[in-house]
Amino acid sequence: MSTDNRELLPWHESQWRHWQQYVASGTIPHALLLTGPSGLGKQQFAHRISRSLLCSAPLDGLPCGQCQDCCLVSDHPDLHLIQPDQQFIRVAAIRDMIHTISLASRTWRIFVLRPADTLHPAAANALLKTLEEPTPNTLLILLSALPHRLPATIRSRCQILAFQPATTTQAKTWLQQQQAEIDWEPLLALSGRAYSGAG
Repeated sequence: MSTDNRELLPWHESQWRHWQQYVASGTIPHALLLTGPSGLGKQQFAHRISRSLLCSAPLDGLPCGQCQDCCLVSDHPDLHLIQPDQQFIRVAAIRDMIHTISLASRTWRIFVLRPADTLHPAAANALLKTLEEPTPNTLLILLSALPHRLPATIRSRCQILAFQPATTTQAKTWLQQQQAEIDWEPLLALSGRAYSGAG
């Protein structure tokens, strides 16, 4: 996963506030489902959460960017990305995840499933057993633009953070901050208000 340390995207602010409330109250869920159309930066948001949890010296809920865990985060042994093998996330990948969860760890273990709606039925069943018996200091982050394809039993065991496309004003302001010399108006009309790469 990228070690991108850009500022929080403007259309992620409410979701980040929800996350910070979980952290501040000590009620971090064992599973998050990040939903919304493709291109809104859900993977980037998952990465931000991961970095904040794995950091050994967070500042106001944000990763310090200096500690060993921050420096290792893209290859951190407790951060795992689970993706489809061909068209499905296979049951073998979920079994490997379950085995990893059973091992001792000094910090949080984080598993990002992307896109979660590609879970093979057998993999979904295996994942459900894990969701029913959560392990301390383990966070599963499921990303999906098509959450209706996930079994209801899985959706019901996750805290859902729903992402919406940015407003035109938000998008234009943010894009001009990235490259002011480009005329973004015609590109915005074609983008479907999706601006932030995969996820």
